[in-house]
Amino acid sequence: MYGASPENQLTSAYRINRTTGAIRETPASSFATGPSPTAIAVAPSGRFVHVSDQAINKVWVARIAALTGNLTAISGSPFQADAQTDFITVDPSGGYVYTGSFTNDEVTVFNANQMNGRLTTVYLFRSQNTPLSMAFAAGRAPQSYVPKFV
Repeated sequence: MYGASPENQLTSAYRINRTTGAIRETPASSFATGPSPTAIAVAPSGRFVHVSDQAINKVWVARIAALTGNLTAISGSPFQADAQTDFITVDPSGGYVYTGSFTNDEVTVFNANQMNGRLTTVYLFRSQNTPLSMAFAAGRAPQSYVPKFV
């Protein structure tokens, strides 16, 4: 499990006790992020953690050590988003990362290199609705949901 702290500008790894559910921070697991880490998403492969920073509109990417879970920032991190980064999510294939702004109605779409973790901006989507967060349905088939208000 991973957590971001705007107070000390770090993202840290935590271990979960499978019997009690208690958590504890993993020693030497933290990596520095910007002034306001807002949200976290882990790649489906379990190899990378993505942290959005609302204050500077960037995405920090760290490699997850397979044996310890410790985090190490990758080369080139952080990556600039076109929109404010209030939330972040990774698609089920791990090939795309999405950050979005509920204040600007925008979503930045990144291509995620699954070997080295680097992000490349694909495009900026302007929504007609205010996205507060995004999530994917199970599986790899495209899913969409359009709410109907009565």
